[in-house]
Amino acid sequence: MESRGHWVLALGMVVAAAVFGWFFHASRAEQDSVRVVGSATRRVEADIVKWRLTLARTATTETISEGYSRIHDDVQSTIAHLKQNGVTDDQLTIQSISTFPIYNQSGQPTGHNIQQSILIISNKVADLEKMAVDPKSVLAEGVILENSNLEYFHSDLASIKRELLKDAMQDAQARAKVLASGSGVTIGKLLNTSVGVFQITEPFSTEVSDYGMYTTTTKQKDITVTVRANFLID
Repeated sequence: MESRGHWVLALGMVVAAAVFGWFFHASRAEQDSVRVVGSATRRVEADIVKWRLTLARTATTETISEGYSRIHDDVQSTIAHLKQNGVTDDQLTIQSISTFPIYNQSGQPTGHNIQQSILIISNKVADLEKMAVDPKSVLAEGVILENSNLEYFHSDLASIKRELLKDAMQDAQARAKVLASGSGVTIGKLLNTSVGVFQITEPFSTEVSDYGMYTTTTKQKDITVTVRANFLID
C-alpha cells in the first residue's frame, strides 16, 4: 500500500513537471517574439459607374392614371435618348414605379408624386459622367429629373486585395526587423498572423469602420488593409 502511494506521488511529480515545462516553454515563446502591424494602401480609379436617374410627375387622385401614362412616356423617351448617346440594352434597368402622397400645409392630401428610376451600369465612365453633368442631352422637353446619382466601382478588387495583403505582410516583416535590429537579434519564422478589414475610402480620408468601408461617391479611391503578425526572435 505504501509503495503504491509512492508510485502515485512519483507520477504526480512527473505530470507536474511536464505541465510546468509546457508553461515555461509557452512563456519563453511569448517572450522571444515580436508583434507588429503592417499596412498597405493603394489608390485606384473606378472603371465601372452606376447612374440612377429618377423621373417624376405629379397628379391628383382624379388624374393618377394620366400621371402613370406620362411617367411611362418620360421613361421611354429618356431611354431612347440614352441609346442615341451610346447606352445599350444590357446596361439598362427600368425600376418599378413608386407613388408618394403630397400634403398641403394643413396636412391634407392634395395629390401624388409619381417616380420611376432608370439604372445604367457601364464601363464607359467618362460618357456617363458627361451625361450626368449635363442631363438635357437625354431628357425630352417637360421631363422632370427628380434625382440623379453616380456611384463608382472597380471591377478587379479581388486581385488588388491579394496584392495589398502581400504588401502589408512585407511591411510587417520590415517593421519587425527594424524593432529587432536595435536589440542585436534577428527575426525568425512567422508564428501567427491576422488580417484586418479592407477600408475603401475617398482619397486622404481618415474615416474607418470596424466592419470595413466601401465608398462609392468618388471615382478615385484609397484601398487600405492592415496585417498583425507575430515573429519568432532568434
